[in-house]
Amino acid sequence: MKIERSEARAPKESDSPILIVDHYQVGQRIALLQLNYLGFHARVVTSCRQAIRSIKQTPYSTILIGWGMPNCDGALCARYVRRLDARRGTHTSIIGVTAHARPGDKERCIASGMDDLLSKPITVPDMQDMLMRHLKTA
Repeated sequence: MKIERSEARAPKESDSPILIVDHYQVGQRIALLQLNYLGFHARVVTSCRQAIRSIKQTPYSTILIGWGMPNCDGALCARYVRRLDARRGTHTSIIGVTAHARPGDKERCIASGMDDLLSKPITVPDMQDMLMRHLKTA
């Protein structure tokens, strides 16, 4: 499926940025390029600690979290975000991202507080479909 650039625009309700939480520079760059292509604004951080700091300062519509980050994995980061959401009375869409999906990973993501899981390699249509699905429910 080929997406024409004119079809790949972010919806108007997605004015709040997307946070990319990934320790892997190549993954950060690919996600950032895809999001920019789709018309989204995004910020990149490399750790759970940086993510929590950033989330406290800026409301994000969606967070893409690396599932297997060192020191603080995506599941732990998602639980921190859910605590912040509970205090604020909000719901931030959290999408886990992994290069090594195994059976049961999606269920573990959901159990940790994430909304969904994307497996690499992620195509632009995959990213767009996932974001459109979760922006409608946010």
